[in-house]
Amino acid sequence: MKHKELTKKDMQEFKSNFKISSTNQPIQAFVLVSHKNMDKNKEFHIPVSGTPINFKSSYDITRDAYSFMAVDFYDLGYIGTGYIINFVDSEVPPIPIPCPEEILMKFLPESSKAERDLWIKKYPKEDYDIKYLQVAYSIISDGFGLN
Repeated sequence: MKHKELTKKDMQEFKSNFKISSTNQPIQAFVLVSHKNMDKNKEFHIPVSGTPINFKSSYDITRDAYSFMAVDFYDLGYIGTGYIINFVDSEVPPIPIPCPEEILMKFLPESSKAERDLWIKKYPKEDYDIKYLQVAYSIISDGFGLN
C-alpha cells in the first residue's frame, strides 16, 4: 500500500475531532539536562507516584522510581492543573497530554522561574539538551484513568 500525505483538509478534519481541556489533576514537572555526548550522562532515578505523560523513561520497580539518563535534573514542583485531549464523539477515554514549556512557565511563580533560569544557565545549548518530564497525578478518581 502506498503512503499518502495528508492534505490541509485532512488535517482540519483530524483537528476538528479533538478537544483539549484542563483538569484539576496536578502535574509535577522536572527539567532534565542531557549532554549531547551520551557518555557524559549517568542514570538518575526520580521517585514519583504519578504517571509520566511525555517522557520515555523506564519504571524501576525495585527503587519505585522512574529512571533516565542525564547529567542533572531540577524539580520545578507542582502545577495545579493538567491537560487532556478528548476525542469528540468517541468512546476513547481522555488522554493526559504534556504542556509546552511556555505553558509550564505561565504556571510557575516568578521566584521559581528565576531559580530555573539561573540553574539552566550552567548548561549551554550547544553542549546540552533540555527536556521536561511531566508527571500526572490523580487527586480523585474522575474517570480519566490516571489513578
